[in-house]
Amino acid sequence: SKAKKKATFTPVQVPPELQDKVTNVKNRILFLSPSVLQGEERECRKDDFESLANSNIGVGGFGKVYKVRHKVSKNVFAIKVINKRKIIEHDLVEQIKLEVKIMYKLDHDHILKLYNHYEDDDNFYLILQFCAKGQIYSLLKKEGRFSEKIAAQYLRECISAVQYLHSLDPPIIHRDIKPENILLDSNGVVKLADFGWSNYFDDDKTRLTYCGTPEYLA
Repeated sequence: SKAKKKATFTPVQVPPELQDKVTNVKNRILFLSPSVLQGEERECRKDDFESLANSNIGVGGFGKVYKVRHKVSKNVFAIKVINKRKIIEHDLVEQIKLEVKIMYKLDHDHILKLYNHYEDDDNFYLILQFCAKGQIYSLLKKEGRFSEKIAAQYLRECISAVQYLHSLDPPIIHRDIKPENILLDSNGVVKLADFGWSNYFDDDKTRLTYCGTPEYLA
């Protein structure tokens, strides 16, 4: 049988003038966050945050999501912790780079905001907007069904997010829209989340990657 192809990547080199602003990481995979690159602040690290009660708010194939508070600003965030070893083993290094790059570009009322990111030897950490009411999926399971008015609101806000993504140059395709990836903030406003399979749309290039969630394939 054929030996499994080992995923490879080139570690990111930190510019000398930023060495004192970053954590020492053996094999840095992601680019530095915009605020660090611009010299506005040092790179975030784990001890900048404290976990809150019932902090584990999500689990995925490559990591977990925690509710945390930033110790200095006191702002509450969701931190998506992604296991680096699993990303490397599944040859998804370029995809996670793309996810982070795309999320920094997005600025829309119905799309989850990425504020910052950092990494250490074991994980990537995405510092995201916290959505107090969680997934539409969980709410639907609990309530059984939504009223026509509420369902129309959620649909309208999702469409607004998708129209925005498709209006960008180049357009962005999400590729995994499902109730689990549609979050609600404390006011019940939709925030489209999880851009792990997102990509730029290219008219001249057919997408051949099988991705998304089989149960929701149309």
